[in-house]
Amino acid sequence: MSRGHLKVWAWSEGVANFGDELGVHVLTRLGYDVERVEDIADAELLACGSLLEAAAAQAKRGTIVWGSGLMHAGRASVSRLDVRAVRGPLTAAAIGRKVPTCDPGSLVPYLYPRSPITHGVGVVRHYVDTQEYPWADIVIDASSPVDEVIAAIGSCHRIASSSLHGLIVAAAWNIPTMRSPHPEVAGGDFKWLDWFTGDSDVDALLRCLP
Repeated sequence: MSRGHLKVWAWSEGVANFGDELGVHVLTRLGYDVERVEDIADAELLACGSLLEAAAAQAKRGTIVWGSGLMHAGRASVSRLDVRAVRGPLTAAAIGRKVPTCDPGSLVPYLYPRSPITHGVGVVRHYVDTQEYPWADIVIDASSPVDEVIAAIGSCHRIASSSLHGLIVAAAWNIPTMRSPHPEVAGGDFKWLDWFTGDSDVDALLRCLP
């Protein structure tokens, strides 16, 4: 049964990126009839991704923020937005809100079955990351379809990732993880520290849904 219709915006500029696409899939799995909109100004809800700078500048009044974060350190005015949860405490402090801290990617184990474990070390490669990782048993491209990325992550004993959401999903399954830094991944250390220092309170995140 549908929980209702939601207009959702996710970043995409000709690139399918796991971390940005994941929110749409999570909301659909939760039972929402999700309409993907092309313009952030038409969105009713923003989920996964470092979207708050764009939201502060372009989203309409009352747009729901559900687990998004900032890309960089610094203050951001989101007084027009209905901020219900953010990715982590660094974002919460920067926008001056006391709200739950949890990324929607943490809900994946509640919504997807885990694949049989068939690989030792997997690497989730951000879409800007073209390194080969010859020591990995499987290299998982974050530009692949969301369901395929999730299934591949679940098939691994351990995960290294240059994609933040590759790490978030693996950690949600209690898979041992390690960040594999890449200089071309936007946001530097901020978004990783934001998530890592958060509570990942999935119950609070679910209570924030419209």
